[in-house]
Amino acid sequence: MNLFRHMTNNVRPVKVPADMKGLKIRVPETPTIKMAIEAAGGNPVPMVWGEVYTGLQQKTIDGQENPLAILWASKIYEVQKYLSLTGHAYSPTNILIGDKLYQSMPADLQKIINDAAKNAGAWNRDFAEKQETELLGMLKEKGMQFYFLPPYSPELKRIEILWKKMKYEWLQERMKSPICAGGLRESNDVWI
Repeated sequence: MNLFRHMTNNVRPVKVPADMKGLKIRVPETPTIKMAIEAAGGNPVPMVWGEVYTGLQQKTIDGQENPLAILWASKIYEVQKYLSLTGHAYSPTNILIGDKLYQSMPADLQKIINDAAKNAGAWNRDFAEKQETELLGMLKEKGMQFYFLPPYSPELKRIEILWKKMKYEWLQERMKSPICAGGLRESNDVWI
């Protein structure tokens, strides 16, 4: 499922990226997310997910970042007060097919696959948007306070620049891989 990642903490509301300064935020072992937290002024703390709830209870970490569906399913609202809707990262659902297999298919079958992928992507984004709206209401009922970060702050611009640089470097590295022989091709918003 396509999901935006957001920040929670129990120290103070994060209304602007500068409010992140000094907060110990649990991150997965993902360089892009670590860099996004650092760019906003926070202290990323790599931690396996199974230790997060206890880490929040014991104040080993101040907060964490995840999609709303994960916050709900993991009952993060029991140990966190503030939710900042940062949308600092997007976790897409990938639809992949091997280039050799794809190229061996007739054009009409390739079109069916492309159309199905585009339709699935559109449905998934719509579903995720509806789900986030419902989850916000449910999290509010559990006592979480919400804050939206301003979309054009200098800190978020730094994060955006880092994302673009890392995406470019990631794609360049993957295109060298034998798994991606022939490289990646972009068809509108669907990577094939």
